[in-house]
Amino acid sequence: MTYEPAQPRYTLTLAGKSYDLIATFGMIDACEAALNRSIISIASGVFELPARDMAKLLCAMIGANGQKLSHQDAGFALMDMGIGSSDYAAFCLEVYAFLSIALAKPEAREGIREEMGKLKGKVSEPSRGTITNDSATAL
Repeated sequence: MTYEPAQPRYTLTLAGKSYDLIATFGMIDACEAALNRSIISIASGVFELPARDMAKLLCAMIGANGQKLSHQDAGFALMDMGIGSSDYAAFCLEVYAFLSIALAKPEAREGIREEMGKLKGKVSEPSRGTITNDSATAL
């Protein structure tokens, strides 16, 4: 994630295509209008958004940055990802991280970016505890 205190930037990859996002008031306004909710409510509830609302959010974020993504194409991309999958959960974490950084005070953004990077690293690394390393056995 590129860190720029004034305007956080992020490249979001969806269905093999990269979308460059810049956090602006225009993007926040588009997100709020698309979901008819406050941006704080959207950001804090990213993991619980219905699929149709996640598709709307993606269209708003991407559209506000001058790029095109239809609601149907966003929905297909989410379905291909597997809405109940760990890939989808990791994707939601990326959206959450970007919004969290975008909504923070400029002087706090670097710290939040570092926290989100650590969290993302923990999510992407499989657990290797003593129980998960062993073979499954019947009781």
